[in-house]
Amino acid sequence: MNKYQVKGVAEKVKGNVNQAVGKATDDPARELTGSAGGRG
Repeated sequence: MNKYQVKGVAEKVKGNVNQAVGKATDDPARELTGSAGGRG
């Protein structure tokens, strides 16, 4: 696994965390940020 793969996995995890927090706090903006892969 190279550094780009690791970075990609980290971004995916970050997006999943944001999506989960958005659902838990009923924050649609954060939920959308999470589904966009953590970008924004």
